[in-house]
Amino acid sequence: MSASLTPEQARNVLRKQALARATLTGFARYIDIPGVPLHDGVSDREYEVIDTPLALHHVMMLNAMQLMAQGLLFYDRASMASLVDWSLLRGEKPGENQRVGAGPLNPPVGVEKKQGFPYGDADPPTDFKISNPFTTSVQESLDKSGGYTAPELYEVYTSDAYFVRTALYQVLTGTMSAADARRIVDEVYGGLDICRRVMLMMPPGSAKSTYASVVFPTWVMGQSKAFETILTGWGDPICRRHGKRARQICTSPQYRALFGEQVDPNTRAAEDWQLTNFSSYKSSGIQAGISGFRTHGLIWDDMIKGRQDADSPTVRGAVWNEYVDSARSRKTPSAWEVGVGTRWHEDEHMGRILPDGYNGESGLMECRDGNVWMVLCFAAECERLDDPLGRKPGEMIWQEWFDEEYWQDKRRSPRSWASLYQQRPAPEEGLLFKRERFKYWDELPEGDDFISYDPGVSEIGDPTAMHRWRVDNEARIYLVERYYAQVGMDVWIEKLIHWVRISKRLQEVVSESGVIRKAAEPFILRAMRKTKTFFTQSWVNRSAKKTAMAASAIAMVNSGQVFMPRNSDGEDFIAGCLRFPNTNDDHDVDSFANLCLRLEVMWEHAPRVEEDKKPVIIGGSFGGEPMKVKSFMPPKYPKRKSRWMR
Repeated sequence: MSASLTPEQARNVLRKQALARATLTGFARYIDIPGVPLHDGVSDREYEVIDTPLALHHVMMLNAMQLMAQGLLFYDRASMASLVDWSLLRGEKPGENQRVGAGPLNPPVGVEKKQGFPYGDADPPTDFKISNPFTTSVQESLDKSGGYTAPELYEVYTSDAYFVRTALYQVLTGTMSAADARRIVDEVYGGLDICRRVMLMMPPGSAKSTYASVVFPTWVMGQSKAFETILTGWGDPICRRHGKRARQICTSPQYRALFGEQVDPNTRAAEDWQLTNFSSYKSSGIQAGISGFRTHGLIWDDMIKGRQDADSPTVRGAVWNEYVDSARSRKTPSAWEVGVGTRWHEDEHMGRILPDGYNGESGLMECRDGNVWMVLCFAAECERLDDPLGRKPGEMIWQEWFDEEYWQDKRRSPRSWASLYQQRPAPEEGLLFKRERFKYWDELPEGDDFISYDPGVSEIGDPTAMHRWRVDNEARIYLVERYYAQVGMDVWIEKLIHWVRISKRLQEVVSESGVIRKAAEPFILRAMRKTKTFFTQSWVNRSAKKTAMAASAIAMVNSGQVFMPRNSDGEDFIAGCLRFPNTNDDHDVDSFANLCLRLEVMWEHAPRVEEDKKPVIIGGSFGGEPMKVKSFMPPKYPKRKSRWMR
């Protein structure tokens, strides 16, 4: 067949093969990807080939996994800023569509660099020259046009970030090796860490398992000798299926043509096989135990089987323990890890890894397991302005594959839609708090000010949630400002003192009694004396379950008495309430409940305002004066003294 190819066709084939060896997206486009079995229950080796072009979310996840596997997900731990942004993962050339660094992931700021802006804060010259070797074409266009005078263009085309990100772009397009890119990053930036963990959260049917559990590991295994991969999931059946599909790729002629390797005929079991270069693929259910092996790359894919397991605290706990003790312990020191799944419950394994207060965002983040993860969260329907795919709110994922009729069927169950498709385990309308019951304010009314808080007592403990409130004379509650951070006690107490000073009619500061009071009160009193800022601190007793203690807060919201600001403070507060009680991140609700419990006590003991009562007129008048009921009553008998009084 090769003899029938024209020279141009042969060159195209060679270019595609070179791109497939160098890049994961090129590999995914070159090989035949197995989909569903050709014969149900008949053949365990043949799967129907998927024939769909790569969608944008596929490209982003493949690029993220490639950079992670090659050790190119650099970031600065001090600022949690990364060299990689969404435009790079989308495959866009740096500087073409937007300024370098725009988006959720920005180049490191304040990192010690061996190169820098030669002019500092001064205006750059209008006739600058570009010395970056990757931007010769840009320099040529500048020379032809006479040069640009905009300082931002100077920053884009001469910055170290552009220099490095262009190198990473060339890695993703197959024109530079990963080793050369690492050398360039080391020359430009010093002291950067490498993220070796990627978490992918997408709706069912978005092909996340196909590319993360089947395509990605086979590409890595062909690149390296004796590379050991372990895949785990909710059970052996799904793991064997992924293993069979990956094995089918490695037995194909295209794969042998790319890497010169094939499946070792002596190891052909679906759950345990290896290539002729001794790279291996092992798979097993998470609760079946993964012991006796080491791994250079760990993949866990859908470790929760279904709704019944997700709602079981016992199953969730068992899955988490096996992940920590069995799966994660198999990794070598430099091993990478890829997590794939959908959000069934706030307390499942992904919820236990993600940081406190997680609200569906994507990016590089330090998580509760002590590690830094690159999180890619793609909801079926875009709800965020910072969507990594660049969608607008209301736009759906993979529109060329899923039509509106498909999504309408999935929306029928609010709980399933929120968790499986939107990656929000709590429904949008909430279980106890109802979204439609929250109201918004545009102008803050007159009233009394309150501050409530649910504090964390250390930087490594729970975060602190603190809120400024305004309560008007109709008992309506308005959120003025929200503070949420995982900081030490001295930091949030300083914020509290500042709020006290700027509040015009502060009535009380409210928090929880018990352990929190014992830990925080001495420091608060010391800060009051030191700053000479004094206020009334009330401590609420909380002796029942969280849902019972939040009953008054729930009633206030659902009766339409609670108003939010039209900003991120209001939206984040509402999101925290909607997840309650299926979340460990309940600090906003606890702070709000403290306020409502205190207001109940205050309103109950408030003196009643006596209204001016008009005399009851029986009828007629006497001497021009109305006759009162009291005038017809008999005289009172004198009160008898008690016999016990002397």
